[in-house]
Amino acid sequence: MKILIVDDEQMGIDGLTESVTEALGEGIDLHTFTDPKEALASVEESAKAGAPYDIVFQDIEMPGMNGLELAVAIRKCSPDTNLVMVTAYQEYALDAWKLHVSDYLLKPASAEDVKNALENLRKPLQEAAPETAEKRLRVICFGSFEVFVGDKPLTFHRGRSKELLAYLIDRKGAVCNMAELLGILFEDDNSNSRKSWLRTLVQDLKQSLEAAGVGDVLIKGWNSLSVNCEKIDCDYYKLLEGNPLALNDYSGEYMSQYSWAEMSLGNRF
Repeated sequence: MKILIVDDEQMGIDGLTESVTEALGEGIDLHTFTDPKEALASVEESAKAGAPYDIVFQDIEMPGMNGLELAVAIRKCSPDTNLVMVTAYQEYALDAWKLHVSDYLLKPASAEDVKNALENLRKPLQEAAPETAEKRLRVICFGSFEVFVGDKPLTFHRGRSKELLAYLIDRKGAVCNMAELLGILFEDDNSNSRKSWLRTLVQDLKQSLEAAGVGDVLIKGWNSLSVNCEKIDCDYYKLLEGNPLALNDYSGEYMSQYSWAEMSLGNRF
């Protein structure tokens, strides 16, 4: 278990380290920082290396970058990391819960407080283990459309296969018939050659998803396609659900490489 403790006061780090160690034992990978910016750099580096922190215990009142700002930054670069706020101030509780933290502990946090926090993690550790974790497609729609499985980009053999997936995700699970897809991808050119090319793209997309272990994302019917939204972690879907972090991530651009996407989003906001 990989744990990070962030507090600008060494006394706070020492006290929480003692409580965490008492609650979890000695066999943990524990890191501590008094500088929140250095802590964020460690979180970013760990996420890029494919070894993200399981839990971050963090203070709120810190100079340079407060705990709420740090939480937003961690959510962006390491979305599966659990956040636990540890502070002497109750007035930040509402803001913390809006960030979907796992728990909010008042100082001094005891070993029992830490154990209770572990029982209420938003990302249970046993589900995050490589042996049991369900693979999910991670999709970024804000800015350029990008697709990942875990931390690795999904490989598309054809660029139009990626655009096909983008449109299906934009439709949020709605069933799309082949005529509709021809209209989007080939500007209503329904010639036999385009129909054959579309079938090739569907097969290519199916193979790419299956090779990455997420083949259940695509739902193929007779003359139709859709996606299983429950298998997709998507910033656009989170925005539609009212997630404040997704709202912060949206800067006005949506699937910027596709001309049809601007009109699509504009019709919903």
